[in-house]
Formats: sequence, structure tokens, C-alpha cells
Amino acid sequence: MKLAILIIAILLAALLTLYLGQDRLILFPMPEDPHKTDLAVTGAMPWDDQGVYRGLVFEPKSPAKGTIVFFHGNAGAAQYRAPYAHKLVTYGYRVLLQEYPGFGARSGSASLPNAVESALVDTKQAGERWPGPMYLMGESLGAGIAAQIAASNPAGFEGLVLITPWKSLSALVNEKFAGIPFSFLLRERLDTFDALNRYPGNVVVVGAENDTLIPVEHAKSLVGARTGIHYLELEGTGHNDWFNAMSDARWGQVISMMAAPKYHVPAKQ
Repeated sequence: MKLAILIIAILLAALLTLYLGQDRLILFPMPEDPHKTDLAVTGAMPWDDQGVYRGLVFEPKSPAKGTIVFFHGNAGAAQYRAPYAHKLVTYGYRVLLQEYPGFGARSGSASLPNAVESALVDTKQAGERWPGPMYLMGESLGAGIAAQIAASNPAGFEGLVLITPWKSLSALVNEKFAGIPFSFLLRERLDTFDALNRYPGNVVVVGAENDTLIPVEHAKSLVGARTGIHYLELEGTGHNDWFNAMSDARWGQVISMMAAPKYHVPAKQ
């Protein structure tokens, strides 16, 4: 009897440790101050508002066609995605590299709830500061966050691009733990499949064929969320190599599908 109680106590302690420490297992921020380095990032300006650092702004040479808000993955900081912004501005869009609390120069603690909340607040602020068409784009974790933001305000965004996304964070966690349903411990489930059912606009999903972190089957499954979702697969590419595999032709495809006359399907309630 005492042994059984001891085992249960150990299991409960382990579960509590996983629950409390989940952000440290998922997020790997690199706190730095881009205000010290942004002059080395050509075309970048700090995205500050009401005393809050929100990320970096990149402006095209001509008047912007619209604004792309980019959400990065679970590691590093926004300034390390500057090459993405440099590419995207060549298509005539303003690019905002959003930063999560606890990452880069942004104050706060790094957690999934904080990351999602900051994305909601920042996209609202961006729409007020830069009126016009707005698009969301994200890689990995950022794809999961972008999908949630799009679903929260379906009429507010003209298009959505998800790069190396998961079907849901819950599904991915369960896979990583050999089918053991540890996902019940998650504070944020980030169900991308469900979110796409609630967002009726343009959606482009980009999967990496050799992705070992988020298997490409996740990206492929999102096409079945509803009709009208475009899918592009990067052959022979891993999770962290997607940008190098994006040729000009592929970028052209993604941008044209993202910004096409808005494709509407009835969003599920």
C-alpha cells in the first residue's frame, strides 16, 4: 500500500513538473536588444508603440501594397528572421517581424499564453497604425499562432501563410511521447486544423518533405480542413531549411495565392 502511494506521488510530482515547466521545454528565447544591432539590419526599424517594443518593421521602396505580419518559431528572436523580411519587401509589402514577450528586446516572460496574447494585441495595433490589407505568415510555432489570430478575426486578414505547421500542438506532443497523451497538460493547444475551419480567407500551407521536428504529414493534413487551401511541398527539405529551399518562383506562387482576390468559403461555427 505504501509503495503504491509512493509511486502515485512520484507520478503526480512528475506531471506537475511537466505542467509548470512546459514553456521551458517548448520555448527557447534568445534575449537580445535589436536596438543595438538594427542598424546592421538593412531597412529595419524598431516597431515600438506606447512604450512597448513589438518587433521590427521593414518598408518596401514604393508605397506598400499591404502589411505582412510574420510570427517566428520557438527559438531565437525576430531579428534573425530579417532575411525573410528582405525577401518579402521585394514583392511590395511592408513586413512586421513580431516579437514574443521574453524574446529579443521584448520585456515579459516567455510562455505560450503570453506569445498568443501578444500576437492578438500586436495585430490589432498594426491594423490601426497601418490601415490597408493585412496578411499573416508564420513558421513552425509561429504558424500555429498565426492560424489562431486569423480565426479570431476572420474578416480582418486577407490571407494566411503557414510554413512547416503542425495540425495541432496537442497532436504533435502526443506523437513525441510515443502516443502517451501528455497533451492534456498543455495550456495552449493551438489547434491549427480547427482554426482553418473558422477562417474563410486565402490559406497557403508550405510543408518540408524531410521535416523531422514537425513531420510533413501535419502540413498535408491541413489541406483537408476545408476546401480552397493551397499546398506547396519543399522536396528534400528539413524543418530549418525551408527558407533556403524557397526559390523566387516558389515565393511568387505563395504571394500570388496569399494575395489573390479573397477566396471565401462558409466558416464553420
